[in-house]
Formats: sequence, C-alpha cells, structure tokens
Amino acid sequence: MKQKIIYPFSASCLTVAGLWLCFAGGSSINAQLAGIIFLGLGLTVASWLLPQNRLAPFLVAAVLLIMLGVVFHFDLIDDTYITLRYAKNFSQGRGLVFNAGEKVEGYTSLLWTFTLGLAASLGLPLVLTSKILAILFALGNLLVLLKLINIYHPDYPAGYLVVIMGGSLIFSFWSFTGMETSFALLWYLLSIYYVLTLLLSEEIQPGKIMLGGLTLALAALSRPEIYLIVVVNLLVLLFMVSSSIRYKTVAGYLGSFLLIFAPVFFWKYHYYGFPFPNTFYVKVDYSSSTLMKFGLEYLLNALTAHFPLLITLIISFIAAAKTMLSRRYLYLLILGSAQVFTILYTGADHFAGYRYFYNLLPLLTLLGIPAFKWLLGLTDNEAARPKLASLIALSIMALTLVSCFYWKSLGYELTRSDGALLTEKLVRVGKWLQVNADPDASLATPVIGAMPYYSELKTYDMYGLTDTYIAHRKTELGKGLKDHDEYDMAYLLKKQPDYIFISLYRINSLIELINQPAMPGYRELYSQIPFKRYQIVNGSFQGAEFTFLKQIHNLRKFEASSD
Repeated sequence: MKQKIIYPFSASCLTVAGLWLCFAGGSSINAQLAGIIFLGLGLTVASWLLPQNRLAPFLVAAVLLIMLGVVFHFDLIDDTYITLRYAKNFSQGRGLVFNAGEKVEGYTSLLWTFTLGLAASLGLPLVLTSKILAILFALGNLLVLLKLINIYHPDYPAGYLVVIMGGSLIFSFWSFTGMETSFALLWYLLSIYYVLTLLLSEEIQPGKIMLGGLTLALAALSRPEIYLIVVVNLLVLLFMVSSSIRYKTVAGYLGSFLLIFAPVFFWKYHYYGFPFPNTFYVKVDYSSSTLMKFGLEYLLNALTAHFPLLITLIISFIAAAKTMLSRRYLYLLILGSAQVFTILYTGADHFAGYRYFYNLLPLLTLLGIPAFKWLLGLTDNEAARPKLASLIALSIMALTLVSCFYWKSLGYELTRSDGALLTEKLVRVGKWLQVNADPDASLATPVIGAMPYYSELKTYDMYGLTDTYIAHRKTELGKGLKDHDEYDMAYLLKKQPDYIFISLYRINSLIELINQPAMPGYRELYSQIPFKRYQIVNGSFQGAEFTFLKQIHNLRKFEASSD
C-alpha cells in the first residue's frame, strides 16, 4: 500500500517543492540550496519505486549534477578559452599553437585540446561543444564510479554512494567549465578499475591488461600529474599482484601503456622542445617551501569544506581497520597519497573550487564504503537497506553542500564572485577588440583566455603560460599571487604590444592609472613604460567597461592633435 500511494505522493510533492525553490524562489542561495536537497530527496523516494536496478542511483546523481550546474549558473571560465584558442588554430591548419608560428605548449591537456580541435574541424561550435562534452564525461564518471563501488561492495544499496559525487558542488562546477577535468578523470577512474581487477585476479587477463595500460596512457595525455600515477600503478602491480602472474602482468601493462603514450610524448617533445607543458614550469619551483605551504592550506580548506566525507573516512578506519589494509583499499590509499603529494608539491592553483581536489572526491567516496557498510549493518531488515543507504548518501551530500556554503565560503565564491562573471566581461572585451582593433595588432594581457580567443589578435601573456622565456626564468615562486609570480615587463615592452590590458573598469587619467590597485608586475610595468608612446583608451561593450594602454604609432600626429 505504501508503494502504491505514499511513496509516489511523497516523491511528487518533494520534487515539485524542490523545483519551485530552485527556480521560483528568487535568487536566494538559501532557497536554491534547499531546493536542490528537496529535489534529491524526491528523486530518492521515487527511486524506491523502481526494481533494484543499479542505474537508479546513477539517475538520481545525474539529475543532481545537472541541476546544480543549471541552478547556480556554472559556466566556462577564462582558462577554458586558452585550450579553445589552441583547438581553433589546430582546426584552421596553424598547428597546436596559441599564436601562429610560435610553438609553445601553453595548454595542460594535449588529448582534450586535440579532441576539441577535431570538433572544430567538423564545424561544431567550440564553446558549446566543450561544455556539452565536459558534462557528458562527468556523467560517464558517475557510471564508472558506480562500477568501482560494485567491486568494493557488490550489494545493490551501496550504489547510492554515487549520489555523494553527483551532488558535489566541486564536481558539478568543474564539470560545467568546459575544461579537461571530467575528461581526464574518466580515463583515470577507468585505469583504477582495470588495476583493481588485475589485483584481485589469480590468472592472466590479456584484455584487461591491455585496456589498463591504454586507459592509463589516455589519462597521462590528459593531465601531466598522472605521470606520477603511472609510477604508482606499476609499483602496485609489481608488489601486489599474485606472484604467479606478476611479471607478465607488469610487462603487458607497461607495454600497452608505452604503445600509446611513448610516440605521442616524443612527438610532443620534438614539437615543443620540453617534456612538460609551460603550465608546469610557470607553477612549479623545485625548491620553494612556500608552494608547499600554499598546497597544505589548499588541502586543509578542501577537506574541512567536505567534513562529512572526512568523518566517513575516520569511521571506516575505526570500524574496519583490517579491511582498510587489504589490497583493494591500500591501493586507494596509495593513490590518494600520490594526489596529496601533487597538491603539496605544486601548491595547487589560485582558482576557487579546489580543482585539484576533483580527482580525490571519488577516492574519498570509495574509502568511505566500510563506514557505509557499518551503518547499513545497524538494521537487520534487508528490505529497508536500500532506503537507508539512499538516505545516508543523501544526508552526506546535503551536509557537504551546507558545509561548502555556511562553514566555508566556497559555495558563495563559486556562485557569486568567481569565474563566470569575470569571464563574461572578458568575453565582451575580446569582442570589442575584434571590432575595434586592427587585425594585425598585438595584445598584452594577464588573462589570456576569452580575450585573445574572441579578438583573434596576436597575444603576449604577461605571466608566461604561452611564453617560453618567462616560464623558464629562475624565479622563486609563491611570494606573490599564486600562479602570477613569473613576469618580465622589460622583456614584454620590447615586443611593443599595440594594446596592453589594464582593468575591467574605466580609468580616465594617468594619475588614476598609476594609483589604482594593480596585479603583480604592473608597478614594474608603469615604472618602465614610455607613457609618451601610449595613450589611455576606454572601451565598453554590452554593459562592460574596460581600459587599455594603446600604442601611438604616429607620435607626431598625436602630439600635434593634443596641442
């Protein structure tokens, strides 16, 4: 009787209430957040009416992922357009370059850039395509996570743990930015799946060995920090696989990895001249303890914002200490340690949203399975366990969302003040330049995403992401704004850029220009720039106002007109 009347009625009421709060409750964060939670509860109750189909938890998680992005207006950020510019140039026959004729690896993900380049070659709109593909890969991640959960806990109710990921603010945000995060994570999770199957097998499995090496190669070509995971996986297989099949497994795994990775890596090295992308050299200083301080602070903030997951991890160690030291869990702990090392070593990045925490979320979810099993063991009623499992997962998700907004300011940073608003303005600046600047003009700017993409001007990056000389300067990192330590304004001025981007608001005089708050390096720029050769230019486009310094090519004519 309950299933025929109470459950459908409750699911309908909760779902309608959730949708109303999300879309008709105004712009109130409280209402939108409550709406997401009500919607999740309504979908969860609705899933109880379905037979024990393992896709039911995935559907709940998928709807939550998309709803978070839609309700909070997550969109492309400026760095996405760096990859899009490379992809556009590739599709137009200029090669994988940012500026025509300059071979600099200023993107982070070769495979993602190449994928988008192929999409552009097919005539697909790059901006929309990058966003749609990123969301589709995020949904793929939920499916792979569901498969991984099944390895650790084959019982149907455990599948609801995927709801924790689907309802994660970080997971949704980075899945909507059009960056390579969800794309790279998919290959990474698949590589974990195949290593786990090899660890738990007592016989040679050629197909899974080959697919394991292949997915790891694709992951490494998607994000350079996966290079460390390559070493981790090989060591894990070497020391943890059954001794009777150990060496054949490692040899086959390494061979299939190198078959894909080696030729692409050596082509890339030959093409650009360096083993790592410019982003690595700009952001990493081998000797800087300051970066480790940045990374530690970053990690602690991310973990405290996700304290419900942290609590489940603690419960797992208390409730199932021996289980956590088994091969399948020890592998996750080693992977997690490698990712923590990467965060500490590189100092992570300056973005709100903890992008480097994105790959840790599925590992934390899997490590919470022993705690989940312990909580399910509190009831002997088998029929009630799917309902209890779904409510536990939804509670962890809801508490994490609330924590991200009200314990930490992460939610407000992502929904109000981060990337999207800034990127919208930079898009308008780029479109203004496309209309008002000479096509042969050059631009110098500290933000090299949307502005160069839409203006299509030759662009000099002030902070070295697309400049080999600046990226490889010996500068101690971590002393200023994160990822903005590398610059050389004298070197920049020798290039004589026609436009130098100054600000996203109007500046009317030289005194106002010099006294305004400035990004790192601008004081050095103002002390060296020959102001008689540059004039302040204000622009406006679709409500956005901004300021450039523009080079005066006919100086005598300008001085005469000024008199």
